[in-house]
Amino acid sequence: MFRCPALGLVLALTACEAASPPVAASEAPIINGGICQGEASTAMALLVDTTLTVPFLGSLPVRSVACTGTLIAPDVVLTAAHCVDETVLGQGIAEATGTRFFVTFEEDLVALSAGETMDFPPAAIEAAAWVKHEQFDINSWNEVNGPGRYYDIGLLFLERPVEGLEPERVITSTEASSITTGSTVTIAGWGASTEDVGSILMPPPRGTVGLKNCGAALIGEVAEWEFQVGTDQASTRKCRGDSGGPTYLNVAPGTAFPRRVVGVTSHAYDESLCDEGGLDTRVDAYLDWLDTRMRDACADGTRVWCTLPGLIPVDSGPVAVLPGSFTPDAGVPDRGFAAPDLGTPDLGESDLGIETDAGTIPPVVADAGRADSGPGRDLAPADGCACASPGQSSQAVGVLVLGLAVLRRRRRRPQG
Repeated sequence: MFRCPALGLVLALTACEAASPPVAASEAPIINGGICQGEASTAMALLVDTTLTVPFLGSLPVRSVACTGTLIAPDVVLTAAHCVDETVLGQGIAEATGTRFFVTFEEDLVALSAGETMDFPPAAIEAAAWVKHEQFDINSWNEVNGPGRYYDIGLLFLERPVEGLEPERVITSTEASSITTGSTVTIAGWGASTEDVGSILMPPPRGTVGLKNCGAALIGEVAEWEFQVGTDQASTRKCRGDSGGPTYLNVAPGTAFPRRVVGVTSHAYDESLCDEGGLDTRVDAYLDWLDTRMRDACADGTRVWCTLPGLIPVDSGPVAVLPGSFTPDAGVPDRGFAAPDLGTPDLGESDLGIETDAGTIPPVVADAGRADSGPGRDLAPADGCACASPGQSSQAVGVLVLGLAVLRRRRRRPQG
């Protein structure tokens, strides 16, 4: 996953150096892991549907696995900023247009990753909108060497909520001290399961990418904005294609929801591909940003589930959407979702664990600048990067774009 600056995206090949193969970003499962056994139920594969146009070479449709994400509310998926940034799809060489994102729980996406099909799973849910951190910039990865501050975090807002699944709770600031060197975490992703990531013209062996893999890993170096997952070739670690995926940590044994999502798969530790493991964006470093963006999307009608508009408090009761209980109603901000009675939860700072210099985050923060951001549009400025890579159906344009990108410059590697 860490061959490219980001760990996942449609043209991870364009973001990588010449050694990067023209294959789906998802083609980089967990190394030294194995097929998931239900321990990462909230992990979702992120799919991309776009058209790439290269000057003088024409256009080609791309439908592929892009990244991984984590369900943190019935209608909200946490991922990396580079996974939802169209700039990364074309790397400044090709133009991505008509981009749409979908999510799925389908565990076997090998055929889609290999370009043998362009059909998405029937149960895939489309994202109505997406947002990346405003300060994310793929160019900041040009000189990465260890942990840094890169703002690689984003959200997708789904057109309909996921039914029958309890969202993952996000770690609070008061629990962040649990993120320590040597801690055991669970990781998940659809990326490469071996270090054989192929070459420009030769994709990796079929079946080594596009399968949902999980593993128990150790946290290595811990810094203020990022932490390392996996430390050497013998360790379980993430690799190309796992971008945006979760790192889970048990912090509250004996409680109803003992586990938290603490990290978002971001980029390689250094130039050694996946040898030194990879770096995760620390979720606790962006709690106020996440909470505000989720509330913004409720305030402007983008979201379809607003029973709890911001981050779900770790001590709240179950919030899973009951099958068949969602009824879209565009005339109501929460679109008429019939949620179970949760009482009136206290969304104050103590429950969310969000501490800011300005005090408690207000209950609803509307951004007038986003009033014209309709469904299916990026709610953030177009200044980041995304992560997915084309299958065989689009390898031709992928190779051309890659060649041009390599001539233009070489840059850091994402894991996605």
